[in-house]
Amino acid sequence: MGKYKKKCFKFKCERCGKDLERYLSHVNKYSRHFCSRTCKNMVRSVKFPVSDEQIKFVIDNYKNMFAKDIAKILNLPIDSIRRIIVKNNLQKTENFKSSWENRKSWNKEEENILIENYPNKSNEEIGKILNRSISSILSRAKKLKLNKSKEYIKSINAGEKCYFFGRKLTEEQKEIKRILNSRTFVEKFGEEKAKQVRDKLSKATKGKSWEQKYGKERADEMRINQSKRLKGKPHTLEHIRKCVLGHVGLVYSEERKKEQSKRMSLEGNPRWLGGKSFEPYPLSFNRKFKKLIRERDNFICLKCNIFNEDAKKLYKRYLVIHHINYDKMLTIPENCCALCSRCNAEANSNRTHWTKFFQGILAERYGYKYDENLNIILEVNNGRRN
Repeated sequence: MGKYKKKCFKFKCERCGKDLERYLSHVNKYSRHFCSRTCKNMVRSVKFPVSDEQIKFVIDNYKNMFAKDIAKILNLPIDSIRRIIVKNNLQKTENFKSSWENRKSWNKEEENILIENYPNKSNEEIGKILNRSISSILSRAKKLKLNKSKEYIKSINAGEKCYFFGRKLTEEQKEIKRILNSRTFVEKFGEEKAKQVRDKLSKATKGKSWEQKYGKERADEMRINQSKRLKGKPHTLEHIRKCVLGHVGLVYSEERKKEQSKRMSLEGNPRWLGGKSFEPYPLSFNRKFKKLIRERDNFICLKCNIFNEDAKKLYKRYLVIHHINYDKMLTIPENCCALCSRCNAEANSNRTHWTKFFQGILAERYGYKYDENLNIILEVNNGRRN
């Protein structure tokens, strides 16, 4: 046990009484606990007292019954029933064998009944209808990829009867489970085994979206929950650094670029405003006006202070003219400024903030006036604007 000795569940050997410590996985898997294989074999080899009446019952009924059913009726371990079967050389009848073989095979009618009733009924009820065991129902439902409906799951949570309802772990088992789940792969398996587990998980989930893993409904719920959980929480510097380094040097294929372009175009883009960018500019928004704004701002980006020539080298485009209140028809110096292509793209989100930001700079530099509602105040003298 070593490092995790205190985090185990304590038992005593059923034969010699030796103190034992077992993990939760062992507790859930085995109902009886022994210190060694020797003690286990010694206990299993003990023969329970069997009367002549019980032996006669086994001989008479084994031909048409299962050994586990006989063991339940006689309240004996199944090993004792098997010893009687081997000693007396008992065998099943041909009718019982043929009925069991026919029972194993599923026909279309039974499958249709299972498909109709599985989402909204318990496995016990379906087993009674089809005269089958719960394990048979579960295995067939798994092959047919059937799932319980949300309404049925909610009814289970409300307290209705179900095969699995009411089965709870003890407080000690819950504590052990919590401790085991809090451990890393390295603490659980060691470095070599942990690396193999990570590789298997990576291969199984690589290239698969949430829709492919969990289904569309579950994926949408996970995205909404994740958005609520992370809303308002700033990213740490380590998280930002990992995100940046994770994208450095990545080369995307042409197919992925086309898919991303289609996905982020028009209504798929979160900045979509009903096609406002396709509206035409007025005639006053011409080369002469653009040159005037660039000269006024000294051919420097109003946000990052990059020069016009440097912007051409870095972004392969000269400084662009940005409408501060995003109204193309209001093409006047008080509503326009020079920006590089990168800052112009950033200014398309959180528009109220950037409108206040650029209006504040123009008001300080050139004395333009704006009101609290971000409207432009123009002074007019003798019918002319100053």
